[in-house]
Formats: sequence, C-alpha cells, structure tokens
Amino acid sequence: MTIRGVRADDAAAIAEIYRPIVETTVISFELVPPDAGEIARRIEATLEAGYPYLVAERDGAVTGYAYAARFRGRAAYDGTAETSIYVRRDVKRGGVGRALMTALEDRLREAGYRMMVAGMSGEDAEPSVRFHAALGFTLTGEIPAAGVKFGAEHKLTFMWKRL
Repeated sequence: MTIRGVRADDAAAIAEIYRPIVETTVISFELVPPDAGEIARRIEATLEAGYPYLVAERDGAVTGYAYAARFRGRAAYDGTAETSIYVRRDVKRGGVGRALMTALEDRLREAGYRMMVAGMSGEDAEPSVRFHAALGFTLTGEIPAAGVKFGAEHKLTFMWKRL
C-alpha cells in the first residue's frame, strides 16, 4: 500500500468510494452523492487552501482517502484542522485507515497545526469512535439530533487530538 498526495485523476475513484456512504449510511450527512467533477472541485479547493489531501493506493487502485479542512472561520482556530477519512468497504479493517490518518497527522504536524478535530455522525458511529480513540483522539461530546437524514434525526460525535 502507498499513501500519496491526491491527484486530479483520483476524483472518479474517490467519488465511487464516497457514493455508497452517502446513499446508504449516516456516516456522512450529505444527502446527494457528489459526482467526480464536484469531487475534483473539492480537491482543488482543499489543496488551494493549503490543507493536505491524501489517498491510499494498492495495486494501482485507490482504496481510501483522507483530508483536512478549516475548522471554523475565525483566525483563532487557524491551528486546528478538521479531518475526514473514508475507506473502500471491501478493504476496511486492513490498515488503510490507520495508514491514512497517521500520514495526515504527520502532514498537519509538519505544517504547524496543533490540533485535529473529527466529527462522526449517526448512531452507528461507534466503530469510528473506537478507530479514532485507538489513534489517540479524545471524546469531546455529542450533539443529539444534529442532522436529519433518511427521515430521522441523528447525533454528531466530536473527538480531538493534540499534535
């Protein structure tokens, strides 16, 4: 497995990883899966803002991706980055997520960030909570009924890690 910076031609593979997550879970509160063109636009915006965007690749195929983004809009938050990570369903529990988050953390630390924040949505967030806890994140709390998807309210759980 290789962890590398995202390329423009990764957009279609990323869209395919993300599509079933949007369509069938509350892991993302997004309601309509973005197509490859929209993913390409988001990648470009993330990189232009100076945040890392990484992919895991095995045998030439993208198996997961992780990126950081601005956490809130005020300058006092500039040392904090919000992280996101998604792994292809057929390779979960194979070390892809850990490798991506470790590399993302390293990139953020090298860039001078002091804090990472992660949000997990839905009542089935426990595997993500366990994953982040194993990587040293601390549970901050939950916002009940933070989002509505599939006709029901769902909570949002937050965790943080000091770099």
